[in-house]
Amino acid sequence: ESEQAAFHLEATLVKKYQPFYNVRLKDDKHYPYLKIDIEEPWPRVYITRQVKQDGARYFGPYASAKSVRTTLDLVKKLFPWRSCTKTITGNDARPCLDYYIKRCIAPCTSFCTIEEYRDVINQVILFLEGRTEAVVQNLKSEMNHSAEKFNFEKAALLRDQIKAVERVTESQVTATTESTDIDVF
Repeated sequence: ESEQAAFHLEATLVKKYQPFYNVRLKDDKHYPYLKIDIEEPWPRVYITRQVKQDGARYFGPYASAKSVRTTLDLVKKLFPWRSCTKTITGNDARPCLDYYIKRCIAPCTSFCTIEEYRDVINQVILFLEGRTEAVVQNLKSEMNHSAEKFNFEKAALLRDQIKAVERVTESQVTATTESTDIDVF
């Protein structure tokens, strides 16, 4: 049905029949995925190799660990979700370094509400689903709303985030098998 289904089928068959000359998938590893456990109150985005029926959102499979790490790094630069594993109470005295370099909105110190954090995670999900137009529209409306409330610092951060998402999506080129004359930059 899809490339993803073909990856799963290939991995399953190689593990089952153990063909002599196919050494890539004989180990017990599975393809890597990005996982967002949306059942958690403060979800994180992280790499996993096991897909379970646990209500979480999985994105993948990725062909290699390098490609999934590259995607994770890109998403972390574009959207400020938490990467720490500690329990969020909101009572920490000060935020971590990620907050100061604009890679987290510091739920650990109650600098954001759960709704604001959920909005960030929803933006990540939309981006990973490939719905970047919706991401840009949401960010633009939030930027305009912040500007109307005279919160210009937040509006400037959102403007920079919009530009970064647009830069990433415009650099992606779709392959075609048709005979066509195109310029690729």
